[in-house]
Amino acid sequence: MLKRVVFKSIKNRKNRILVAVLAVVMGASMISILLNISLDLNGKMAKELRAFGANLVILPDENRETNWQLISMDEVNELNNSNISANIYGFAPYIYSVGKIKEQNVVIVGGNYENIKKISPWWKVEGSWNDDSSSESTIMIGAKVAAQLGYRIGDDVVLNIRKESYKKQTEVKDSNQTQVDATTSASQNANGDASKRWPLNILSGIDNGEYEPKKFRLVGIVSTGGSEDNQVFIKLNEAQKLFNRESQVNLIQVSVLTNKNPIDKVASQIEKQIPGTRARVLSQISKAEGNIQGKILFLMILVTILTLVGSGLSVMSTMTTTVLERRKEVGMMKAIGAENKKIAEIFYLEASAIGLAGGAIGYILGFLMAQVIGKSVFNTFISFHVTVIPITLIITVLLVLISSKIPVGQAIKIDPVVTLRGE
Repeated sequence: MLKRVVFKSIKNRKNRILVAVLAVVMGASMISILLNISLDLNGKMAKELRAFGANLVILPDENRETNWQLISMDEVNELNNSNISANIYGFAPYIYSVGKIKEQNVVIVGGNYENIKKISPWWKVEGSWNDDSSSESTIMIGAKVAAQLGYRIGDDVVLNIRKESYKKQTEVKDSNQTQVDATTSASQNANGDASKRWPLNILSGIDNGEYEPKKFRLVGIVSTGGSEDNQVFIKLNEAQKLFNRESQVNLIQVSVLTNKNPIDKVASQIEKQIPGTRARVLSQISKAEGNIQGKILFLMILVTILTLVGSGLSVMSTMTTTVLERRKEVGMMKAIGAENKKIAEIFYLEASAIGLAGGAIGYILGFLMAQVIGKSVFNTFISFHVTVIPITLIITVLLVLISSKIPVGQAIKIDPVVTLRGE
């Protein structure tokens, strides 16, 4: 009996019911978008935020007495260990030395450029990158070095490389008494004094020792707005041979995914996996990433709440109008003995039907909109989460029931005598 009354009521008031359903659809779609994206947010944002660059650097431990405080390539390869690799987006080992080009002192950086491209996507390179697989001796130089010395792509560059062995890592000054931190990167320059966080300096005795000339072909000019603009870059394996440090590096920059484990925990795992090293977290970058994720989630929640409030007010308005239109019908039901409870059930069943219909349609629209957002922002689709369906439906039905409470309260207070007399 109740179902028939409810169905007839919905059928006779299709336009008003449609307005209420559309209001619920808006709220439900926002819930669906919020839940679908937030469940994928950590993983996808973690990868997107890797554009900030490395958020952790691995250095030899200060008490390490062997290999002049260098890290072996065997230790570098430990980062591919299954216990650690799941938390790592990418890593790049570096080796540093000093040299001269046209009698100008320069910092020489040896690196793996396929890895650097992955963890340092902000680097702008005019020309091409060093090809790690090529046997040709190529070089990339910083934009400031190129401008000062007048080099262009394709020129031959004679790099005089210091043959002197490495000394223990310490903070020193070059011949111009200017403190230099060879490991500073553009991302760290933007976030404070990196030399306080990366205490590696290999530029002692820059004017001492013998220099050996080596010719390279210039393939790229690097521009980052940071210390890289004053450095020159050669391939890692070639640098290791020229520096007489084969299979060794000074440090490893690591880009850690923070969606699975906190970065401090990953740092501890690395130190256990590679004894004799220190995994330093670049805290300013990590905090910036966390703040961005938190602000995005807060904004999405705020928009969803505001949309739900609007949907609730719209449903309340529709239900109030429905009660006013059905005053005589309610009065008649009361006159023939209908209890307030039964009358309330009729209105709540209508509200539940509106909530279920709007919730189902809203979920579908929200899921489709989440795919559009995922593809445009993260360049990937949002995963399907079955738990979002019941959560969306439950929230929308509760929203409609709560919004209907005042109108239903008005309905059960209707005086059948007054109503039937037309007053």
